[in-house]
Amino acid sequence: MNNNTLKSPKNKKPAPFIAPGSEIPVTPEELERRKRKRQRLEKLGIDPTKIVDDGESENPYLVEAMVYISQDKDVPEEILRKIKQYDEEHK
Repeated sequence: MNNNTLKSPKNKKPAPFIAPGSEIPVTPEELERRKRKRQRLEKLGIDPTKIVDDGESENPYLVEAMVYISQDKDVPEEILRKIKQYDEEHK
């Protein structure tokens, strides 16, 4: 067996990871869009990676804001005001 066939060419960039079931890699534009969504959630104090329920009641207006952001829409000022009001009342 020839050892040269087992070695990959030097300086060859690996193919991008494509999630199972996905057919095309994520574009830089899509990555930027996801980054903006995450930043908007974090600005409201929402950790989009949190999956553990700590037993506290959740601000229903935060959930509403998350829906707007997940749809790539602006969160209405009224919702932002209600988030702050709810947080102040339930401290």
